[in-house]
Parts: sequence; C-alpha cells; structure tokens
Amino acid sequence: MTLVEVCEPVFQYVCTLNRLGRAGGSVSAALVKEEAREAFRQAEQRARTLGLSASFDAVRLPLACGVDGLIREGAAASRWSNEFRGLAEDLGEQAPDDRFFEALNAAMREPSGASTDRLAVFYMVLGLGYRGGRDPADLRVKMREIAARARGMTEADTTGRVCPEAYESVDTRALTQPPARSLVGMVIALITMVAVLAGAYVYLYREQTRDLADSLRRVTGERSVSSAEQDPAAGGGEP
Repeated sequence: MTLVEVCEPVFQYVCTLNRLGRAGGSVSAALVKEEAREAFRQAEQRARTLGLSASFDAVRLPLACGVDGLIREGAAASRWSNEFRGLAEDLGEQAPDDRFFEALNAAMREPSGASTDRLAVFYMVLGLGYRGGRDPADLRVKMREIAARARGMTEADTTGRVCPEAYESVDTRALTQPPARSLVGMVIALITMVAVLAGAYVYLYREQTRDLADSLRRVTGERSVSSAEQDPAAGGGEP
C-alpha cells in the first residue's frame, strides 16, 4: 500500500464534503473539523498498521494545510470559511498555504523514493482543487512536473473499469430488437390487417347483395301472382 492509499480516508472525506456543498447542503464548522480529525486518525491507523508511520508523519502537516484550504474553498463552508480554524493551525502552523508549497518544493528537490510518495499526496491535494492563493496556470505546470516525477502513482488507468465488480454476472444479451426489424414487423402486421379487413368487406358485401337480390325476387314474384289473380275477374265483367 502506498502513502496515497494510506491517506485515502482524508481524500474521501474531502470528496464527500464537496458533494454536499454542490448539492446545497450545510454543515457546521465544528462538525467538519471533527470529521476531518477522524479521517486523519483513520489514515494514521493505516500507516501504523503498515509500518508507514514515519512517511505519514512527514506529510501530516502539509496534508493538513491542503485539507484546510480545500475545506475553506468548498461550497459547504461558504457561511463560516473565514472563521474556520483548521487542523494545521491546531498543529501550530500560522501560514498553511506557504507551508504546503514549501513542503512541495522541498519534495521536488529531494531525489528519493520517500519524496516521490509525498509528491503523490501533494498531487492528489492539488487535483482535488486546492489553490492556496496561487495562479491556476502555475499550479497546472506544477502538477505536470509532479506527474512526470511520480508517474506510476498519479496516472489513472483510463482503459480499465472503475468498478469491475459491477460488471460481474451482467446479462449481456441484446434485450431490444434492432429498429429495422421492428419496423418490418409493423409493416407486415399492417398489411395483414388491411387484407383481413378487405376480405371481410368483400364477404359482407356479397352476403348483403345476395340477401337484397333474394328480397327483390320475392317482392317481384308476389306482385306477378297478385296481377294474375286480378286479370280473370276483370275479364268476366265484360259483355
């Protein structure tokens, strides 16, 4: 486990606080400070378990400086950011922004594996949005320098899946038919309906025509019989 992974509880808390601020949530300064302390305690416990206490102690103060800045600059602290007394101040640091960048520059000058681990932590803090009163363009240059130095720790795998477990046991069958196939089916169904309706219309037309013809024949036959019966009576009355 690397020093960045040891500090993961701290980074996760900052992300949680940022999401809360973007969602319009509010939280008290006292609660934020206590939760930040708890995140540092968790990171310290990780470092102690893994035998990285010395490495964590070396980055604890600049990390606290960066986290204090992220808290103050976040939307969740908009009401009390100016009055917030951060973790770095509790450690006796009165100029946290300057202290952070001093530690960053010192790590850049030190050609060792331990300094590379610290640089990866600084890179994460800057990536989360920490500015420390510096020009954003200068910070982007600084982040590129750190990335070149700690490439294996700062580069993300853009081709890998974020959460591979989410893809396990997934039904990959095509559950929807292609649009063209659905359209052909609709056309066939429409033609079938039209043919059925036309056949029914022809059948009903012939039935009605046959009934009408039968009715006409019956009426005509009745009239012929009636006329034949009336003619002899009319002829018998003549002189």
